[in-house]
Amino acid sequence: MSVPLSWIIGRPELGLELVVGDGRATTIAWAHPIELVDPGPYLSGDELVMTTGLRLPRTRAEQHAYVDRLVTAGAAALGFGVGVRFADVPVGLVERCGEHGLPLVRIPLPTPFIAVSRAVAQRLADDRQASLQSVIAFQDALTRATLRSGLLGLVPMLANHLDGPVAVLDEAGAVLATAQVEPDLLAEIPGHVARIRAALRSKGPTTAAVAGGLELHALAGRVTRRGWLVARAPAIGDPLARVALNHAVTLATLQLDRTREVEEAHLWLGELALSLVLEAAPAPADVVRRLRHFGFDPGDDVVLLVATDPSGTVGRGDTGERVGVVVHDQLATLGLHHLVSRSDRDLRVLVAAAQAELAVDRLEAVVRAEGLVGTTIGVSGVVRPEMAAAAVLPAQRAAAAAHRDRKKVAWFERLTLESVLGDDVVRDRVRALSESTLAPLLSDPAADRLVETLEVFLHHNGAWEPASRALGVHRHTLRNRIARVEQLLGMTLDVGDNRVVLTLALATRQAP
Repeated sequence: MSVPLSWIIGRPELGLELVVGDGRATTIAWAHPIELVDPGPYLSGDELVMTTGLRLPRTRAEQHAYVDRLVTAGAAALGFGVGVRFADVPVGLVERCGEHGLPLVRIPLPTPFIAVSRAVAQRLADDRQASLQSVIAFQDALTRATLRSGLLGLVPMLANHLDGPVAVLDEAGAVLATAQVEPDLLAEIPGHVARIRAALRSKGPTTAAVAGGLELHALAGRVTRRGWLVARAPAIGDPLARVALNHAVTLATLQLDRTREVEEAHLWLGELALSLVLEAAPAPADVVRRLRHFGFDPGDDVVLLVATDPSGTVGRGDTGERVGVVVHDQLATLGLHHLVSRSDRDLRVLVAAAQAELAVDRLEAVVRAEGLVGTTIGVSGVVRPEMAAAAVLPAQRAAAAAHRDRKKVAWFERLTLESVLGDDVVRDRVRALSESTLAPLLSDPAADRLVETLEVFLHHNGAWEPASRALGVHRHTLRNRIARVEQLLGMTLDVGDNRVVLTLALATRQAP
């Protein structure tokens, strides 16, 4: 920490005057009075050296040599007290300081050197106090941001404070949150984590330097490591930035290392709450009010995510339970308000509409990590919490659309036909007009297989080859099935109007 020389010169009570040099570009670490001809051995660098010239030789050559010794010792400036031995600043000092660019300050006789030293000391103390208060304020703000928004609050604030990239990863090296991280660096970070993790023998806190001036900090929980924080290493001369970084490491560790029993209870209560909300629309008022304990207010906009797979594995059994826990952990770590529940058919997640994109990315990552091939995610339209039950069918239809299109995710509001039929009045009217059309098909013993075939065939606009590939059957098998469908319905699918009617009937039929 240092003081601008211009600040000292500008103190009116000191009466200092700049004779040579640029005080604006110079900072000093201390103001040191010394009357030795060679003060170099007693200087540590960056001082304002003050002298009255009691032992200063009068020859210009020796005065030049005196300044040379100051420059060699790393002095930041020379302060000369006039009126004791010399009436004014000696010419030799003025000349040599000008040649070296060493600022030279005239100190008037009434100003004691101790006044200059005290002024510098007070400024340094004030700056340290201000820096400390700044760090305390930052720690308080960072803590509140983490409590409010989890890692999504912590990481951007720390990156802004350090003016560099910050990332938090879980113990396996999966990225949880980033800020100011370039794509190339983001791709390298998991590799750094893998190398450091393989080299560690201890479970204690560990810090390691990695490429690009970054540091990797192990987030060591009570039992084991919970993850990693990667950040730009603070400058060696900025210990307060180091304090801020260490505080962030502690907060990130606590965020990832919450008590397992508390998390399990929170997950169970959340599953119960979401199940109750999804029973009927609108949900009972007392149930909706209790959603505030999970971060949802009655006036919030929410969406429902539904993850489903052909076998239903994602929603039931040990796998479904594990996926539900992992999804909950991931969303909680990011500070996203959410509720998770399972059914025999799928996994359901309620999140704020504004955080849907991030929640979908995290859910998709979990499904992929669990190896649940064929799982698709459907996202409902925006509803209020009390109407969450009305979002189930749209989300399921979106998931089904994703399956037909061989995509991982589909958004209900981006499905043109589904969006039109999202209005309950329109859907009920279309269903009433078209449900009798499907009745013969739905009563057949092979209805499930034939309905799936018809949906895929219509989705591919009656194109035999693409439809057969989507179903995974030979085109002759597809033709036989479609022929059976036409026989049961009493209509040909070669007619465009018939295909439109069947598309609407399938889109509005009640879930089995």
